[in-house]
Amino acid sequence: MKLRKNVSIMVSSKCGGKAQKASQELHRYIHLQSGAEATIKQSDSNADVTNGAIVIGTLEDSRMLRELAEIGLLDNSDLKQDDFLIKKLQWKGSNFIAVLGMSDIAVLYGCYALLEKMGWVFQISKDVLPEKTDGVPWPDIDMRFQARAQERSFFWVVYCPDQVICSLSEYSQLFDQMVKLRFNTFYWWDMSNSPCLDYIWRGEHPCLGYSGHPDTAYFLWRGSAGSFRTDDLKIGSRHFSSTRLLPPEFENCQSEQECLKKGKDFLYQIFDLAVERGIKVGFTFDPSTCSPNHGRFMGGKPEGSFAGYEGTSIPPHRKEMHELNEIRIKAIMDAYPQVSRLMLNFTENSKSHESPEDLAIYEKLIHEAGSAWDKSIEAFKIEWVKARQVELELRSALGHIHRMRKIIEYCNKNFPELSISALAIGRGCAAHIFDALLPSDIGFADLEGACVYFNYIKNHYLPLEIYGEVPKKRSVSIMPRLDDDAHTTGINFHVRQFIKDGMFDGCSGIGMNGMDMQPIRPRGHEHNFRFLAENLWEKNLGEDAFYERYCKRLFGKAAEIMQKVYTVLENENERMMSLSHEDQGYMEPCWAIGIKSFVTQPCPINGPFCKPNRNAWATFIDTAEKHQLYGEGIERFKDAIFLMSQALPLAPEGSKNEITYLMNRVEVYKEWTSCLVDCKKFSEMYEEAFSVKQSDYQLFANKLSECRAFVENLYKRQYALVEKFSEIIDSFNDRGLLFRLNRHGLTIFGEFLTMMRHIDDFHHGRPYWQHRADWNRVNDGGSPCVPYGQVIDEAASS
Repeated sequence: MKLRKNVSIMVSSKCGGKAQKASQELHRYIHLQSGAEATIKQSDSNADVTNGAIVIGTLEDSRMLRELAEIGLLDNSDLKQDDFLIKKLQWKGSNFIAVLGMSDIAVLYGCYALLEKMGWVFQISKDVLPEKTDGVPWPDIDMRFQARAQERSFFWVVYCPDQVICSLSEYSQLFDQMVKLRFNTFYWWDMSNSPCLDYIWRGEHPCLGYSGHPDTAYFLWRGSAGSFRTDDLKIGSRHFSSTRLLPPEFENCQSEQECLKKGKDFLYQIFDLAVERGIKVGFTFDPSTCSPNHGRFMGGKPEGSFAGYEGTSIPPHRKEMHELNEIRIKAIMDAYPQVSRLMLNFTENSKSHESPEDLAIYEKLIHEAGSAWDKSIEAFKIEWVKARQVELELRSALGHIHRMRKIIEYCNKNFPELSISALAIGRGCAAHIFDALLPSDIGFADLEGACVYFNYIKNHYLPLEIYGEVPKKRSVSIMPRLDDDAHTTGINFHVRQFIKDGMFDGCSGIGMNGMDMQPIRPRGHEHNFRFLAENLWEKNLGEDAFYERYCKRLFGKAAEIMQKVYTVLENENERMMSLSHEDQGYMEPCWAIGIKSFVTQPCPINGPFCKPNRNAWATFIDTAEKHQLYGEGIERFKDAIFLMSQALPLAPEGSKNEITYLMNRVEVYKEWTSCLVDCKKFSEMYEEAFSVKQSDYQLFANKLSECRAFVENLYKRQYALVEKFSEIIDSFNDRGLLFRLNRHGLTIFGEFLTMMRHIDDFHHGRPYWQHRADWNRVNDGGSPCVPYGQVIDEAASS
């Protein structure tokens, strides 16, 4: 690639704000890369075009680009609103680059694409400049960029620590990176207990969570965060500016009403930041649930595994719920005029209500759906769901459709400009009945992906053929799940899986016009975001081609080695995926489920501290057995770490930190996995100890002490891996993960150790209750967990 010393940027004064910003961004990034000061010319005169000019704009606003298109030097045929082209030209004695966008925002997309051709790498988390240059890179380029999905959105779910602590400045950065990767829509996925939507019904504001205690930060109302105070963290509290796990803007909120007011202002500012960058804004909520205090007026109750997040489930026949939904929608539109889209969420694990009134609603809709009901039954024959459960699942969908119809009627009358869609999480097989029962202008979206949902149709990963039967007149989107909210340490390598899922065949082959991301953890998953972002503009970019290009641009001379690293990690991801599909394992170890069952149900069987509750011990054994499947992965992680150590000295300075970051996370993942695998050895030692209790008590006591020492060592290793993780914290979701590692790692293993000390001391005749085990610290409850308090650290400090 040639280098130039002098570059100018030409933009017509008639161009809109995004094109004007594009000229400024070109100037800024060129200076950061090369030190050159590119001159910005507000001109549209052919006479001003010189060698080294970058001419940007739209056909409507730029006379020069319009003339170039008219004489055939720029081919804009078949380009739509978000599309653009970049071409190096020689014309009237000048050598220049033209960036033609079909809209104002498309000009900005084009300029970022040009900067990437010059050497920048735009990630979802940050900008990376692998190498600075002595001049302005001047690429030979002739490319047309056409979007394969008109809506390219993010669904932002604020119910886990990885996301909930994001500040306004971090949202601002996120939106900047979304534009650089050409995502154009942002959905706020609100929960019934969220502080960001306030209204009054029956004289009451919505209750925030179950406890309404400031230490929950009014965002996280489940015990899954452990203590909600950051100063209770054993490791890494220095990375938090707030005393509670929340956006810093909420630091001083001391009451629910104060938090509701702050939440309204906070979300309004978030939406403003998005709109300012040309990103459309949508609001998502579940119309079948409400906060607990409102639920008591209509016979609802917390139900299902997501009750703590989504709130109280209301039977579809209750007219009060329709009334409340209208109040909520009006509150959304009054508080957030930026909202142009409404996505109605069909809750994951939602159950069918079976009262006579509800059954009558279902029967009426089944009759109306006709053959679509039978098609959905057939499509929904999941291997692990019995016929009765299939019907229950689809009935819950009917209840959702019933509520949606009421909402559609209300919105058509009061907010006709609002675009409405149904989001069916993991229920693509119900597309037939949604299509049969909802107006054709209502969109349909589904959160799918074999990385979370599998076995929906035997030998198929996604029900794309079902989407293909939905008439093209309806807007259809698919949401690939980049990450599951439950995962703690593992970085996912899903490029191969996305291809197997047929994500992009879906967009281009069956008329899908949207792809929606669920970005729980942007940092660490940049490769997944890049793959999806690039394939939304290019046809069928495969795994090898993607990683070859990705690594070459990001890692330079280390590219070949780093491509091997990604292949190793993709292979391990695929191996665990295949085990998951066979119901032999989970896609990755997320938290210590078996250990948790061991310490939270310490009911004795044949006397105090003999063994835990039979069911709990069975869960522990079963989980420990499955963890053995991770053993092969440990060796692959070692291989990847070794390769990265070889790549590091070869990489350009600007990307060394990305290798260091990935090494750190893989090392942490390896150690976490190793700890879980070793739980199997503990179970064998523990069983062996109790097997000799009756015949040789002293031998039993000695073996019990060996179990204690083994658990102490596990705790030390947990302590070390969390310290390792905390060495590199450079994003909000890493702070959330650090919090969860303290919770799912140190807290659970710490209570594991405490309990093992109790058992050992008891059987040695020593005082055994001096270190009190606090089950509330590891139990998922509705109220905030108590602070960490006095935790015994002899094992870690020795």
